Amino acid sequence: MEPSWAAIWFGVLFVMNIQIYFLSPPFGPACFWLKSVAPPDVTLQEIFRA
Repeated sequence: MEPSWAAIWFGVLFVMNIQIYFLSPPFGPACFWLKSVAPPDVTLQEIFRA
């Protein structure tokens, strides 16, 4: 594989991993952001399940 293609594939895999991290518990920052803007009766567990 040429170095330029290796850099492109590294970027693709890196972005995919960051997206998975952003959405998955227990460290999903997107879930905590949704909790901060959701109505008070919505729990964090409900956001994780959704």
